[in-house]
Amino acid sequence: MNKTQKFNKKSIVEQAAARLESLLREAGFVRHVEIRKEVRKGMGPDFTAEVFTEEKSFVLLVEARTSGEPRLAREAINALAASSSMWSHAYPVFTAPYISDKAAAIARENNAGYMDLAGNCRLSFGMLYIHTAGRNNPFREKRRLKSLAHPKTMRILRVLLCHPNRTWKTGELAGEAGVSLGMVSTVAGRLKDLEIIENRKRGICLAQPKALLDRWIAGSIGDDGPEEAVHRFSSSMDKVRAENALARFCGENKVDFALTGLSAAVHLASGIEYPEIHAYVSDDAVLPGKAEGFEKTTETGDVVLVKAPDDGVFYGKRRVMPSSRLQYCNPADKTVETVEEEIRKPVYSTSPIQVYRDLKVLFGAGAAAEKIFRQAIEPSW
Repeated sequence: MNKTQKFNKKSIVEQAAARLESLLREAGFVRHVEIRKEVRKGMGPDFTAEVFTEEKSFVLLVEARTSGEPRLAREAINALAASSSMWSHAYPVFTAPYISDKAAAIARENNAGYMDLAGNCRLSFGMLYIHTAGRNNPFREKRRLKSLAHPKTMRILRVLLCHPNRTWKTGELAGEAGVSLGMVSTVAGRLKDLEIIENRKRGICLAQPKALLDRWIAGSIGDDGPEEAVHRFSSSMDKVRAENALARFCGENKVDFALTGLSAAVHLASGIEYPEIHAYVSDDAVLPGKAEGFEKTTETGDVVLVKAPDDGVFYGKRRVMPSSRLQYCNPADKTVETVEEEIRKPVYSTSPIQVYRDLKVLFGAGAAAEKIFRQAIEPSW
């Protein structure tokens, strides 16, 4: 089948009917299968399959959708439940081009069967049990949202994840994220299909923050979007002085600057080591040099500056508390006045959500990311 094939309801019904009939006929004790597509003058399921064995017959009620995402699966199964009152001992079956794992779980929880055009299925009625799993999606669906890692999409996700308990009007969310109303509607539609957000009387809210965070991370790895440019430097200064020098240089050049990765993680959770400085800059046209105490390197170095692919990475940034910086400024080698002055210089870090993402995606620090999640992110949910 052509991987770029576009599906409509009629084509799915036709292909699903043929596939279902073929599956049932392969069962040795099935004597006859009768497919009916004109069901009770348009009422009820998309088609039925009456299965005859030597001893008895069964009726399968089949409802099709153009996508197998969780919301549409639940919608179809609810429709089948309403239709089953017109048939006695009917078995509901949901079908789509490709059925996600969560949609399959929804079907099982509701004692319904499922079958997709990729070859996955679970049918269990009478003496018959057919289960095939693990077939990948061979169809390139035309989705309303191609990637959850697109910069403008990520702006919306950050806002939702940074305020997991807030209910948003579409206009409020668009304004907070700095994107269009159309972009919010597109993203919200996709997330509703995944049952990650839900509608309430006062607007939309995040229903599954962990699911959204996981999808964002998975989409960021190997994504086709813009890559972050990375610049490495070495410096003989301690971390607090180096961070202050970077913040001062960026401020003088009107460049946004914020710590991320391990540099931010050590101020958010315990048990994290801090071998090098990680930070975002909004512009890398002008970078610090020897005059500021930094020397550009190609491979080694204890300072990593990342060119932000979008200003959204700075959303939710916060000032690092002076007390949290104290242990990183070599206080034993300085006077009390010098220490106080250095740790009180204003330096900001990105949000815990951004730090978690960067540890996972940019710096390969999965253990540190999990500490951030457990200590700084999950408690807010």
